[in-house]
Amino acid sequence: PKTGRPRSIAAEHYPVLVKLAHAQPYSSQAELALV
Repeated sequence: PKTGRPRSIAAEHYPVLVKLAHAQPYSSQAELALV
């Protein structure tokens, strides 16, 4: 719900990280490290 929380960045990065995690589980840790 859009209650005014500035989570646009998280909203864009979360699905990307999830995609990478599903595509390459070992890469998920590397991506999280970059974040």
